[in-house]
Amino acid sequence: MGKNKSLKQMPYTRKEYISSIPGIRLAKMTLGTARDDYKVLYEIRTQKKGLVSDRALESIRIMVNKILQKEIGQGNYLLKVIKYPHIILRKHKMLTGAGADRLSEGMKRAYGKPIGLAAKVKENDVLLKIWMLEERPRLMKRILRVISPKIPVGCRLAVSKLEAA
Repeated sequence: MGKNKSLKQMPYTRKEYISSIPGIRLAKMTLGTARDDYKVLYEIRTQKKGLVSDRALESIRIMVNKILQKEIGQGNYLLKVIKYPHIILRKHKMLTGAGADRLSEGMKRAYGKPIGLAAKVKENDVLLKIWMLEERPRLMKRILRVISPKIPVGCRLAVSKLEAA
């Protein structure tokens, strides 16, 4: 589903020079209940480097939260989105339609207008962290299967058991 956006040029983050910055679509970074007695930590990690859009992060957050609420209840997990989308994506809009083939050559390496935000990720970076009271491998495999088409750089699941404090 998601297209891997290239990292050919320097990331654009200087918001003070842009008049029309697109708003961030990530509504909440933390969901669930913060507790001290969580036993398991699941991490969704990236497989390649690239850019993940704020729309993809928001879609993943909504899907994971909905599945966790339905399966284990509101107070039995904590979900955190780790990566913050701060890179501004730009697009040079071209003409389309009849007769546009003569006009659509345009400038090479044109600057473009801001169209959205993205988070820059490296290989093996953590996108999401999910703390749970008990191990639920089938549930986490289902979540991974549901969200993996939304992440353009691929994802995998890492599990670690937490020690009681």
